[in-house]
Amino acid sequence: MKSIHNYRELALKHLSIMYKSEHQFLVYLQVLTYKASASQLKELLFDVKQSSNYKLNYLLKIMNSMKNTHIQAGSEGINGLFKETFKLIDEDSSATLVDATLLHSLILASHYKLGNYKTLLLYFRSLDFQQEADLMQKILYAEEAILKRVTTMVKEDFLINVFNPKLEETYA
Repeated sequence: MKSIHNYRELALKHLSIMYKSEHQFLVYLQVLTYKASASQLKELLFDVKQSSNYKLNYLLKIMNSMKNTHIQAGSEGINGLFKETFKLIDEDSSATLVDATLLHSLILASHYKLGNYKTLLLYFRSLDFQQEADLMQKILYAEEAILKRVTTMVKEDFLINVFNPKLEETYA
């Protein structure tokens, strides 16, 4: 934090972290798609990937408008979430349990990103960066829509019709 001297620099650092995290998330989505077995989950992962590309484009627009020189930033937060996911996947032999773990990781990642994007929105509003705040609001809407789809899948048909019968077979 020694390199951060004001609120704008803090916002830029956080923006860089989220750009890197969203980019890394796309890499993880490739692995998740490969590991997923249920067709509904594969379709959802495809849509999540499209949404992530959309968010990356808006993040880049914000960075360019703020003349961000791409401050070095890590993606340790998102990496930590998926490190645990991959550990659990390696331990699970059941495709059904792997799919459940993938859904769980999507929910965790979405909450992580939502919290960070909301913080960035607050930074931009407090700095009176209206254009950046408007773009961040679009990113938030996209992330909220993904979270809603994932949680709906968990609550509705997917768990009831796909997981329950297969879990009974697994533990029978």
